[in-house]
Amino acid sequence: SKKTDLQIVAFHWGIEYEDYPTGKQKELAVAAIDAGADLVIGHHPHVTQGIALYKGRMILYSLGNFVFDRYKTKTAQTFIFRMNIDYKGEFTFVRIIPVFISSSGQPAVMTGGEAKTILARVKQISGKYSKYLTTDKDTLVIDNSDKKIK
Repeated sequence: SKKTDLQIVAFHWGIEYEDYPTGKQKELAVAAIDAGADLVIGHHPHVTQGIALYKGRMILYSLGNFVFDRYKTKTAQTFIFRMNIDYKGEFTFVRIIPVFISSSGQPAVMTGGEAKTILARVKQISGKYSKYLTTDKDTLVIDNSDKKIK
């Protein structure tokens, strides 16, 4: 039985500057959820990687950079991940807020064309899971309040 209300697993993994997770990252993410994780978050590649869903749980393979120097446009394109979770540890709502890191390393929330560019990239690298990502103004959302995503 669970001894915590919410279990978040964070991995330092992946290959730097690669847009897609490795097979090992995918295996570990699934294993973490099978072992009871409610959310899996990865970091290290310095770029965002795709979002996936497994057994109704979210996997963020890489959040990318945030307050960090940058070398390429894709290392400057990132996002804030906001998630509502119910008392059972199941997510009801997700919002992905696009962020761009300036040349001085400062993150800023984006709107308009730059937001669309960042969000299009998130959808592209999320592959088959992009069908759950819906545009809402300058953000992407996943509405799971009806618990249909399992």
